[in-house]
This record gives sequence, structure tokens and C-alpha cells, in this order.
Amino acid sequence: MLRLSGRFVRIALKSQAEVKMELKEKVKALREKKGWVQEDLAREIDVSLSTVQRWEKQGGKPTRLARRELTRLFQEAGIQ
Repeated sequence: MLRLSGRFVRIALKSQAEVKMELKEKVKALREKKGWVQEDLAREIDVSLSTVQRWEKQGGKPTRLARRELTRLFQEAGIQ
């Protein structure tokens, strides 16, 4: 809670788990929309298959370069 002008205001912040869940869902949605398997996505953004598997299972954090490539692919696929 945050105190503002004598009143307490609740602020809804996403937990780290919620952010990771979104990444997992986005990566899988991207693959499905493109008709790709995990290997196809890994090849497209130049990462290992195990990296894509980790993103989908555990919501691992992509490197800056991988995030840039994923963002580009999400935008091309119309995924927010």
C-alpha cells in the first residue's frame, strides 16, 4: 500500500511469476501462430533448443539480443 494525501491506496504490481507466465505464454503463442516447433524458433533467433524450452517451461529471462529478436517477432505476429 501507498499513503497518498492521508489515504492508503493499493497498487497492483505484477509479481515476477506473473511476468514470467506472460513470457511463457507469448513464446508459445508466437510459435503456434507461425506454425513452428521449438527448434524453428531457436534457429530463427539464434539460441539453443534448450533455451527456448526453458523459456516455455520456466519463463527464463532472455538475453538482451534474444529479447530484441523476440520483440520483433511478437510485433510481426501481432502478439502484445
